[in-house]
Amino acid sequence: MYFLLNLSSVLGLMTLIGLFFNGFIVIMNWIWWLQSKKLQTIDIIVTSLGLSRFFYLVTSIFNFYYYVFVPRKRQTNSLLDTSGIIVMFQAYCCTWFATLLCVFYCVKITSYNYRLFIYMKLNISRILPWLYIVIVTASIISLLPFVLFDTTIHIINSTTAFSNTSVEGKYIRKTFYGHLISNLAGSVLPLPIFCFAISLLIRSLWTHTRHMTSKDSGFRNPQLQAHFSAIRIMLSFFLLHIIYIIAQCVWPYIHRTENEIWISLLSIPTIMYPSLHTVILISSIIKLK
Repeated sequence: MYFLLNLSSVLGLMTLIGLFFNGFIVIMNWIWWLQSKKLQTIDIIVTSLGLSRFFYLVTSIFNFYYYVFVPRKRQTNSLLDTSGIIVMFQAYCCTWFATLLCVFYCVKITSYNYRLFIYMKLNISRILPWLYIVIVTASIISLLPFVLFDTTIHIINSTTAFSNTSVEGKYIRKTFYGHLISNLAGSVLPLPIFCFAISLLIRSLWTHTRHMTSKDSGFRNPQLQAHFSAIRIMLSFFLLHIIYIIAQCVWPYIHRTENEIWISLLSIPTIMYPSLHTVILISSIIKLK
């Protein structure tokens, strides 16, 4: 119990850090919008990411403390199911918004002459609302396996009056696979997009560095500094995102055990990802820093 309380304290501290810095991003960009009535595209994306992470952290920590510290007999399945669906949807939105930020850095900083890159570089602010619709739609579609499996189970469970053991077995298997498929779709699908973006950015950095070296212009070039800053953000996102994906894939297995200590340990990467990455993001954006 003492170890569980320590883990809960660590989770609470990391959540407070994430809430503070994500809230800081949202508030500062809101103040700048009130002053100028206009925000740059990067500010809109970062604000959306900070806002989605803020609400994700609030819902996640509520879900965690409710599940771990409220006695089982006092827990209501409807509240757990609803909060779990909300947490998963917010987690997928956070992942897609972070991927959109990486794509934005790649499009704006690199200087490729591909037709798609030129179109996105010139029109990304105009197509941003459509990208938001795609993000929300992709998050909902990723959530469908978990919701549909869960709904089907409740129908079977309510209409079957015999063989409770076999129905309970179906319940466990279907919720497990539905949860696993949803986590894979919501967390793993954005990963190839990110890997493609960062590979193009590193290739552009390598080409630009060789060009600057051949001219003997030194390494204090603004575009070169922008490359390094973007790569630092994206590599930190990549590392935290890989840890987060592993935690999301393992989560259905751990959730079946109903072991509070393992659930607490697995909750650390899911809270660490939206908290630490935001700190790195703020330190890399001059206006916020």
